[in-house]
Amino acid sequence: MPGPHTYIGVSAGTWDIASAWDTNLIPGVGEDLIFDGNALYDIKAAPNAAKDYFGKVVITKAFAKEFGGAAFTVPFDAATATDELIIDAINIPTYLKLSGKFSRVTVLNAKNTATACLLSGTFASLNINKGTVTMLTGSIITDLNTAFQNAQLTDAKVTIPAGCTITNIYQRGGVILNSSAIAGVLAIDIGSFTQSLNNIASLNLRGGTFNWNAGIITLANLFAGTFDCRGATVARTLVRGTMWSNVTAYFNSRALNIEFLNPMEYNGGTITLDKGSLFDINLPWSSASPSSSISASPSASVSASISSSPSASTSTSASISSSPSASTSTSASISSSPSASVSSSISSSAS
Repeated sequence: MPGPHTYIGVSAGTWDIASAWDTNLIPGVGEDLIFDGNALYDIKAAPNAAKDYFGKVVITKAFAKEFGGAAFTVPFDAATATDELIIDAINIPTYLKLSGKFSRVTVLNAKNTATACLLSGTFASLNINKGTVTMLTGSIITDLNTAFQNAQLTDAKVTIPAGCTITNIYQRGGVILNSSAIAGVLAIDIGSFTQSLNNIASLNLRGGTFNWNAGIITLANLFAGTFDCRGATVARTLVRGTMWSNVTAYFNSRALNIEFLNPMEYNGGTITLDKGSLFDINLPWSSASPSSSISASPSASVSASISSSPSASTSTSASISSSPSASTSTSASISSSPSASVSSSISSSAS
């Protein structure tokens, strides 16, 4: 099989011309392509429609021309997948804009600008290490993975608009802004994730910050990190959840309901609620003595209910507190089924 083919170009926008490639051959299906410092012209033309899916395509950091433009997207085949696409777009002047079907895409680097890396199409595996990547509406992603090169919290910046189809996201760094539904798992180890629209089937928060600004979460497993509801003024629904001791959860609804369809299984951690909130926390563990804190913001009343499931030997210490100058009315009830042994303390402080 000929190749790999290194792009040179003979005039702006050429692709489907033999002399545009160092092999003096037009690349064929399944062959490998390289875009590097040998390129003399921008890529603003499409591959031949019969020859538009490839083996491995590499855009190196030495490539310093445009790959697409404001009004032009470089189209790879939308039906048959290109095996692998590797992108280092750090020296592309303004635009990298492409579409197609890909088995695996890795973004090694891109500038921190809105048009540095614009992607659309179908991605079985999309891996982003560094740079600003913007997905375009209609994209389909099976697995999105974010990582890092130098700064784990900020290297990767990914924006996903509404109208994309996403199965799983695995965040191991960076910042993700998402407005599309997640049909599978969102797993966050470190970084910041904001859900601005639509629903999430399953959330595993193991670190970092999850900003919940809209939608329904069917299952939330909160192991560590920050779960934050303070960024929006819309109603939200959590179907089922579990919370552990290394979590800080801000269930501040800003006057609109955050509805828990089932009691949250509470194994420790810090919870902050708006005063006036009514909440139900289930304590199902056996022979445990968690350290917990439940607080409310000033100038309202709090009603709390904490219960334990049957056959548990439970020692629980929980507090509901307000800041010193608040006018506070606090009531709490603690109940257990007949075979449970529960020792609990609820306290309120106000001046």
